Amino acid sequence: MQGTNKLPSAEELARQALLGSNRRRMLAQLRGDAQARPGDKSITLRLGRFVIDRQTGTTVSYQGERGLERVLEALGAYYPDGQVMEEGRLVGLRGSVGSSGIRVGVELGLGPAAQFVVCLGPIARVSRLRGALQVVDRQFHLASRELGADYELLAQGVNPRPRSAAEVPLVPLTRHGVMGAHLGTSGRTGRDLMRLTASTGVRLSHAGETAAAEAFRLASALSPVIAFLTDDALSLRGSDPHEAGRMMRTQLWRQADPERSEAIPGCFATDFGFAAYGEWLESVQAVLVTNDAGETSSCDKRLVEDVMSDHELDRAEVASLLEAAHPLVRWDGQLEVRSADALPPRLACAYAALMRGIFCDEKASELAGILCAEASEEGVAELEQELRERGWDARVYGRSLPNFVEQLVDVARGGLEDEADRAVLDELAQLWEIRSVPRDLLVDTWDKEHESAAGSADSAVGTAE
Repeated sequence: MQGTNKLPSAEELARQALLGSNRRRMLAQLRGDAQARPGDKSITLRLGRFVIDRQTGTTVSYQGERGLERVLEALGAYYPDGQVMEEGRLVGLRGSVGSSGIRVGVELGLGPAAQFVVCLGPIARVSRLRGALQVVDRQFHLASRELGADYELLAQGVNPRPRSAAEVPLVPLTRHGVMGAHLGTSGRTGRDLMRLTASTGVRLSHAGETAAAEAFRLASALSPVIAFLTDDALSLRGSDPHEAGRMMRTQLWRQADPERSEAIPGCFATDFGFAAYGEWLESVQAVLVTNDAGETSSCDKRLVEDVMSDHELDRAEVASLLEAAHPLVRWDGQLEVRSADALPPRLACAYAALMRGIFCDEKASELAGILCAEASEEGVAELEQELRERGWDARVYGRSLPNFVEQLVDVARGGLEDEADRAVLDELAQLWEIRSVPRDLLVDTWDKEHESAAGSADSAVGTAE
């Protein structure tokens, strides 16, 4: 009997044709700035912070007479032609500010729970980032005062003020509602993640797919180390900082959405590239898509591959599928490293100097790659666990953590051509030299404040007696 091979139906052929067409669109989007000119050493810094009302100690939300919507409206005086609207709401501003005689590109936006997000760049001299960030912060405070408000920009990986995520409402946009429903399946952790976390990110461009893939592997290997070295989370929901543990924001991601927040399968293979990244993305659950018209819809827990087989995706839909993924390192037309907690401005700029020194110099990248030669997907996950449990006593790819960090800083310093940029890097490097991370500074301050409060209470009791 002759075997029968069932021919694909017209519906299946159409599905495959759509999938193939959308894969080409996805690859084109992934290549993005990988066509940048060789020698491009620019970097973009993204810093998110919580807005705290100094009078009440509460976290400021989007809506209300003195909410972030009103603050953005007041900030619009500095960016008259740069309004970013979504669903009829003002959600951001674009423009530039002056720093050391040059103009630095600025994008202001909001996180899911109105975290104030500043993007600066692209820029090659990280020493100029600090000045640009100071200008933006000054603009923010002047705009807040126009509303009669006294707001603090709190740079920590986890907001320590709220006792519950319910105290911090989401910005009323469809995409946040859809993402909230998705992460809400993980319970309180998912709600905490959207409302109570903030990060420092960097974006980098590379000339060609080979260079981009090498940078992706290196960034994946370094991500747990970066998360440890930039740990800047004091406590969650009012917990005792001494019981909170290390790398709290990273841990929240793992608990809420592990599929999207781990190293990409196969990323350490020599043939890893844009196509392999796209294949991984197709295998994960899609959350939402936003089209060129600004309309957002839920993907109803379908795989990305199924969404890509539905219809011809426009540019915004492809971008939203890429942005909804949250691996340690992400491609969306540029390389984005997302491991660092939100940091105070001087430390955020120091982190940018570290990343620029490592990733924007060919020799430095090669040397950093040698330091991470033992890295693997399993090794990255194991390293993250060891760093949480052992801290500075951990081993990193065959070296002690202090030795690894010392060599990594030397590599980054060698990749920075300007002495002023090296001085910026020292803001963090000097902290690491004494085996400390930003979180340790927060805990020290917390201890002193509580010791002082306890002493005052004892004194009051003694006086009463």
